Amino acid sequence: MTESLLTIGEVARYLRQDATTIRRHIQRGAIDPTYVVILPHRVRQSYRIKRQWLENLLQGNTERERTLSLCVCVCHNGKE
Repeated sequence: MTESLLTIGEVARYLRQDATTIRRHIQRGAIDPTYVVILPHRVRQSYRIKRQWLENLLQGNTERERTLSLCVCVCHNGKE
């Protein structure tokens, strides 16, 4: 069985964030590395995020997801 992977852009659109913000979350470890797939790329690293991570974030299943969810909400509300 294969896992469904999302691009940075797909995750960013769903969370109404900029793709750069999602990359920063990955690089800072805010997104659990077990849910991140790093693809080889010449210019910069290309990432895919497992759909399960997004589902966990939306459901607040773990402390890390609850913390990131709060961060996303605060950042998003600051833009409105």
